[in-house]
Amino acid sequence: MIAILLATYNSEKYLEIQLNSILAQTNKNWKLYIRDDGSSDKTIAIVKKYCGMFDNIAIVEDDVQHRGVRDSFFYLLKNVDADYYMFCDHDDFWLPNKIEVSIKYMQEKEKANPNIPICLYTDAIVVDGSYRIVSKSLWKISKINPSLSEKMPFLLMFNSVTGCTMIINKMAKKTLLPISKNVPMHDVWIAYSVLKTSGILFHLDKATLLYCQHGDNAVGANNVSMNYVKSKICSFKKVIETNKSIFNWINETYRINPWQYILYKMFYSVIRIF
Repeated sequence: MIAILLATYNSEKYLEIQLNSILAQTNKNWKLYIRDDGSSDKTIAIVKKYCGMFDNIAIVEDDVQHRGVRDSFFYLLKNVDADYYMFCDHDDFWLPNKIEVSIKYMQEKEKANPNIPICLYTDAIVVDGSYRIVSKSLWKISKINPSLSEKMPFLLMFNSVTGCTMIINKMAKKTLLPISKNVPMHDVWIAYSVLKTSGILFHLDKATLLYCQHGDNAVGANNVSMNYVKSKICSFKKVIETNKSIFNWINETYRINPWQYILYKMFYSVIRIF
């Protein structure tokens, strides 16, 4: 069984579109688990409506109202038991064969590598808030090289493993504890944990969903160009603060000194721009 983990928060505008795209999947061997993070709009009403209509959609109760995106997904992971796990943003649109394609390549990799933690991730089509195509490839518009980004320490600095494209097996879940309190997002921690335990992190050069960018995203796609570089220079103070935070958690897990961090950042930034 495949567990799809969905974290919602004030999701009424896009949620039904996402839920309907999951229900339209060609692979039906899944159950959707939803945790809400204290929505104040009609999100809960929408979720309860779908739970009443479909027995493979369930709410995961939680005494804590506000956990944030990262900890909402970790809470779901801890409280759901399954053979495989996929992660779902509330505002995307899954292409009809997303689950079918993901589980096919995952099980092929498992057959060749039994009892190994495995994480597969894919590309995505970037769309705007009206689902109009901005770029046919998240990786191309963000100048991401997955083959390089999934190596250490580049993975920790320039995470290319987008959570909503991932599927992991049960062995991968077992690698996650203890979870660092300083990790920025669930997806990079999962990818890092799999690599740290000699597991397999691999990508599929194929888009499996529409990645919606509407201005209110917790994280999103960046069009990496010279204008992007200029914007970073103009917000230099914020960039420094962000990088301090990133460096602190990387140093906690990977042990890297500030000069190494700067060199790696410069090296990969040059590759992305040129």
